[in-house]
Amino acid sequence: MSSIGSKRPSSSAVTPAPSTPPELVAPSVTALLPIIGVVFVGYLVIGLAMPVLPLHVHQRLGLSTFMVGLVVGSQFAAALVSRIWAGHYAHGRGAKHAVVAGPERWRICYELRFH
Repeated sequence: MSSIGSKRPSSSAVTPAPSTPPELVAPSVTALLPIIGVVFVGYLVIGLAMPVLPLHVHQRLGLSTFMVGLVVGSQFAAALVSRIWAGHYAHGRGAKHAVVAGPERWRICYELRFH
């Protein structure tokens, strides 16, 4: 018996996974849109200074290109260190404590710097 004209699938055929009905996809996507928006705005605000920072350091402050590289590199190093610390903090104490601790620490640094 030849399998060329056969209508039966062979035993090695892979059956496709059932797809999610569209009525179940829409509510989950709409529920995630506010979270996606907040994360987008957060990264946008953090990243806004990066194109301006080298120009400010070089043109307005009159520092060398080496210093521009040092300032930009220190920003990335600070981001790396703070993300590692924040990850350990959130993992150890929970996400709610980490979300509250971030603005509190920022406020303390702001008070120390400007008062």
